[in-house]
Amino acid sequence: MSAKLRDLFAVSLVKGGFRVVYFTNGDPGDEKTKEAIEQRISDNKSINTENIKFLNRLLTPSNLVTTISQFDAVVAHRLHANILSYSMKIPHVGIGWSVKMASFFESVGRSEYFIEADKNLNSEVVFQRVLLTLAEGIDEERHNSVIQQSKSGIDVLINEIRNTYSKSCVKEV
Repeated sequence: MSAKLRDLFAVSLVKGGFRVVYFTNGDPGDEKTKEAIEQRISDNKSINTENIKFLNRLLTPSNLVTTISQFDAVVAHRLHANILSYSMKIPHVGIGWSVKMASFFESVGRSEYFIEADKNLNSEVVFQRVLLTLAEGIDEERHNSVIQQSKSGIDVLINEIRNTYSKSCVKEV
């Protein structure tokens, strides 16, 4: 996704009354892109930057959780930001190109909030999806079911690890 498109998202959202916060949490390339967007926005005197903020790179999972928990909505192209948003019942829009991101949105019943980076991606589409996800929120019943399935899956994984570990600790005599 080009920097040009990303900063247009911010401009459209700010014009629509939103405050926009850019953050990254991993890939150094994302940090470089964020810095380039910040420079483009600050160089463009026609953009009201009062409601656009750029955070320093979030270096720990707890920083990411704390940051996302403060938002009313999230627009993200990284899977973990979308998973965290969903887990905290924060309306979110995913922008992506990967099968795993599309699969996540499908698995939680939110396919309409996933926009493929190469299809129909423009600031108006993003703005409208943000409005829609804020209006509809996260389906409580589906969310509870997804969280319960996740917990059950984690329990199965823990038991498998314990069984494997205990078998590897047994020595033949």
